Amino acid sequence: MDEFEIWLVGRIKKLERQKMIYLANKRLDLAFRSQCHVTALRQALYRYREFKRSGRIIE
Repeated sequence: MDEFEIWLVGRIKKLERQKMIYLANKRLDLAFRSQCHVTALRQALYRYREFKRSGRIIE
């Protein structure tokens, strides 16, 4: 993994922890927003890995 992938994975983990805290505190609006961010970051990570695999991103 390169630096960008490591950053994305770290950000996803941080947001998932935040989401659990929000759920525990009954802040469903914030938990939903965190989940949306996690979903978007996961899609970005998947697309980035696909681009790298296809050779369109040169390290």
